[in-house]
Amino acid sequence: MKTWTVNIRPTAEVDIRDRFEQIRSESPINAENWYPDLIGAIKTLENLALRCPIAEEDAEFGLGIRHLVVGRYRVLYLVEDSSVEVLHIRHQRHSRVLLSNTAGTSVSGR
Repeated sequence: MKTWTVNIRPTAEVDIRDRFEQIRSESPINAENWYPDLIGAIKTLENLALRCPIAEEDAEFGLGIRHLVVGRYRVLYLVEDSSVEVLHIRHQRHSRVLLSNTAGTSVSGR
């Protein structure tokens, strides 16, 4: 079985930190539960990176951006040769605005 190295890009780190702070402001307990659940789900991409569908955001760019649904959040990522690059974390209610500097390519939302 193929395995990939999972890298969380700085853009996704900012998203995770922002979401954590937002959740914590409303419910510290929920934030403390959300974070390990999210990281645990991201770690599953080490073995099952190709199981998730291509994200709607990818239609305009054709980079192969996939999304993993974790509760009310979507993990946007690219599968490369031997790695998974986690690009962004988005709440499901957010518009499908995408990414900047994805895989060396400048990408913007619609």
